[in-house]
Amino acid sequence: MKWLVVAIIFFLSFLFLNYSHAKTGALTLSQALQEAETGSLELQKVKSEKNEAAWKSAEAFSGFLPHVSLLAQKVEKQRYPTFNAPMFGPNDVPQIYPSASLTLQAEYPLFDGFASTNRFLAGRQQKAAADKKWDWAQFTNRRKVILQYYQALASQTLKEVAVQNLKTLQDHEKDVKNSQKAGVATKFDTLRVEVQMSEAESEILNATDNVESAKNQLAAMLGKETEDRELQGNLPVLDSSLADQANLESAVQRQDVQAKKDMTESLRYLNKASSRFWVPQVSLYGQYQYYNNRSGETGGFSDSDKFRDAYQIGFNLKWNLFDGMISAARAGQASEKYFQADRDLQITRIRSKQEFDFWKRKFRYFTAVYKARVSDLAKATESVRLARIGRRAGVRTNTDLLDAELELFRARAGVVNAQVGAIEALVNLEMATGLELYKF
Repeated sequence: MKWLVVAIIFFLSFLFLNYSHAKTGALTLSQALQEAETGSLELQKVKSEKNEAAWKSAEAFSGFLPHVSLLAQKVEKQRYPTFNAPMFGPNDVPQIYPSASLTLQAEYPLFDGFASTNRFLAGRQQKAAADKKWDWAQFTNRRKVILQYYQALASQTLKEVAVQNLKTLQDHEKDVKNSQKAGVATKFDTLRVEVQMSEAESEILNATDNVESAKNQLAAMLGKETEDRELQGNLPVLDSSLADQANLESAVQRQDVQAKKDMTESLRYLNKASSRFWVPQVSLYGQYQYYNNRSGETGGFSDSDKFRDAYQIGFNLKWNLFDGMISAARAGQASEKYFQADRDLQITRIRSKQEFDFWKRKFRYFTAVYKARVSDLAKATESVRLARIGRRAGVRTNTDLLDAELELFRARAGVVNAQVGAIEALVNLEMATGLELYKF
């Protein structure tokens, strides 16, 4: 019994440790992309819209299929209408109605001014638009997760830089105070270091807030409320030549633009279908009735030997002459919806070209800025080294060293900001063209 208790405690401890590791483990970009594929609420919504469009397409095909219905009726209490029949006496004769009946009705549309054809074509175009929207949503969701992941990683890196800067300033404060006791440094040097430390502490708080905000936005893309895991990886170094792979034709032909084009075409067909309200509708109908009108009020479905049958086959002609302007109003609404969709498509095409030009220029700008910031970092690092040597030699002051260290901190932050700026520009350029320009 004792060994069983020990085994249970060991097993529970193992589960707890694994659960804790899962909660506090690291998150890589590939893991984030995998979780987004299944957990993204936006993707789930677009997939549901795709399924809805498929059902609407099936609904639109109903205009070419017969409509069949079955009606069962059992009369429990009635007062039949009567009519005069002098040959049967002075009393009124009640009309005979079935006390129980089964009626099978079928109607097949033959002509409705091609309204059903236009609705079917509209449903097909809407389904095509939903399929393209789904493909575009998958593509853009990956790009947005990549961008948000690297923005969160950059915030995490900037926080580490801020923490390192504070540690450097704390060490510098100790040196300055020792130098002040030795009569080498002054109170001015001490106060200046303390001011820089205060700013560094504030910068850490701001960096911490940025990390939490970026992680929360990433968590929302993964379908979660919060994200506690540390992000692993390095910011990629992008080359400006990647922009040469993008072209304007891809921006015009991207999936979301084509989806809007299909949706506009769908509304054009619906507009044509709505305008056919004035056309007479012709259909073939048939009716078969199995009824009991011989058992009187007590008759029911149990009296099978009393049932008779009857049937009808013919044509129906329905012509809507006036329905209170409902059909005309709906046709007007459909026309305006088509007009709005057409203008929205033109706006999207114009914006796609503008976005292509804008993000292509931005990407080249940030790649150039990154190279400049890397050069600045090397210079700032060398400047700090020379300032320390000069201070030991007595040709540089503590203020000179403090200024050099501050520039080094800014240079490190500038490199990170330039990198994340280039990533943002490239991801947006990919979404502007619909092309994967870099394998993150």
